[in-house]
Amino acid sequence: MPYSITTDYHVDPAVPWALQLRRMRAAGFDRIHWCWDWNANVVYGEAGLARVRDLLTEADLALADTHGAIAGEAREYSVDPAQRAAGLALHRDRLAFTAALGGDVVVLHPPEGRGEELEAATERMVAACLELVPTVRQTGVRLAIENIWPSERNRLVIARLLSAFEPDIMGFCLDSGHANVAGDLDWLIDYAFDRLLAVHLHDNDGSGDQHLLPGDGTVPWDKLTSALRDAGYAKVRNLELSMSARYGGDEEAFLGEAMVRAERLVGCG
Repeated sequence: MPYSITTDYHVDPAVPWALQLRRMRAAGFDRIHWCWDWNANVVYGEAGLARVRDLLTEADLALADTHGAIAGEAREYSVDPAQRAAGLALHRDRLAFTAALGGDVVVLHPPEGRGEELEAATERMVAACLELVPTVRQTGVRLAIENIWPSERNRLVIARLLSAFEPDIMGFCLDSGHANVAGDLDWLIDYAFDRLLAVHLHDNDGSGDQHLLPGDGTVPWDKLTSALRDAGYAKVRNLELSMSARYGGDEEAFLGEAMVRAERLVGCG
C-alpha cells in the first residue's frame, strides 16, 4: 500500500524543502500532502507551480492532495470583504495548483466560533464554496471539509457543508488526531465516511493536537483502519506528523520510523 506524508512535519524552517522531499522519498513515501504555506497568504501562480513541479520531479514524488490555506488576512468565510476575496483567491490558486500536479482534493478547515457566531460563519463558508464550484468543475479537484474540535463544531459545519454540496464538489477529510481530541470518531464514521476523500493520520493522548507517530497516543487504530476498510477507502493513507522534540533531531530516523508505524498500524484493517 502506498503512503503519503504531509510536508510540514519539520519544526525547523531552515531545512530546505528540496532536502526534506528527498528524505521523504528515501524513507519510502512516494506521495505527499502539500501543507507548506497552509497558514500564509501565498498565491503560487504559474511561477510557484513551476518551482514545486521541479522539486517533486527531482525528488521522484507525486502529489496526493493539498491543504487549503488559512491565513489571518485571507479567510473565505470572513465578514471582511477584502479577507473574503483573498481567501477565495487562495483557494482558486490551490485548486489549480493541485490539478496541475496530479492531485485530486483540497482540504478546508471549518470556521471558528460557537453558537450563532459559528452558524453565521458556516453560512458564509457555504456561500464562498458556491463561488469556488466553477473552479472545482474546471479543475476536477474536489473540496473536503476537515474535522476539528470541539465535536459541536464538527456536527454543525460538516453536516451543513456535506448537505449543501453534492459529492462531486465536496467531501470529507478525516483527521484522526482531531477526532481523538473531540471524542467524536464514532459520529464521524457513521455520518461522514461515505463522503471520505482524504485522511490526516496522526496520534495524541486526547489532551491536544500533538501530531504524534501512530501508536504513541490513544487513537484507536484498529477501529479506525477497520472503518476505512469498510468505507472502501482505497486512496493513499497520509500521515500528518510533527517532528517534535520528543523524537530528537534525526530527520531520516524519524521518517523511517514513520514508515514503520504506517505499515504496522494504518495500512490495513
